[in-house]
Amino acid sequence: MWRHRSLEHFSSQARVHHQSRFIDKEFQIKYTLQIVFTVMLATLFLMAPFYFFFLQNYSIFQDLAYQNSPELLDHLEREHTWIQIAFFAGLLAMITFTTTICYRMTGVIIGPIKVLRNHLKQLNRGDWDIGKVSIRSNDEFHDFIEEFNYFYLSYRQHINQELQMLKKMNLHRSNAESYSIWRQLIQEKEKQLNIENQKPLNVLNGEVDAEDLDSLHVS
Repeated sequence: MWRHRSLEHFSSQARVHHQSRFIDKEFQIKYTLQIVFTVMLATLFLMAPFYFFFLQNYSIFQDLAYQNSPELLDHLEREHTWIQIAFFAGLLAMITFTTTICYRMTGVIIGPIKVLRNHLKQLNRGDWDIGKVSIRSNDEFHDFIEEFNYFYLSYRQHINQELQMLKKMNLHRSNAESYSIWRQLIQEKEKQLNIENQKPLNVLNGEVDAEDLDSLHVS
């Protein structure tokens, strides 16, 4: 059941991401603008001298053409116009390219972090039946996510082992306080594993999570 819930959880997240186009809008816009602004400043700093000398040379050639060959003025004017168009078009293309690359880079970085954060929020609420963390193949931090999944499944297995040991204890109802605490501990752990109304899990016998746990183990 927890596998099914996990698939539903992450497929719904994928639909939200597809609709909004941003995984984390504030983070992606903030760092994309910072990088684009830095690239623009660096480009303008490098290109400004070239553009300055181009304008100077154009003025010289324009004066020479006006004095000696006026028919060349139209040619120089067209050349000046096309060079300006090429310069600003190149600047616009560079900004567009940088923005696209930064948007994708920030997406593959923040995507796993946001999914992991949502996963941890559910664990903090005591829900240990949400399944493993799943991220896209092109996202970063796959090794980190695998390590986290191994920890998550190990701890989930530990909770279930504690539950099995608690159920093996035989407390008599005559000791009302101990019996009440025992029943409360069992109910809390069953609630964590979402098996309150189900057949008890048996991780020790390999019925749940053992295969996933072994597949994530790093020797």
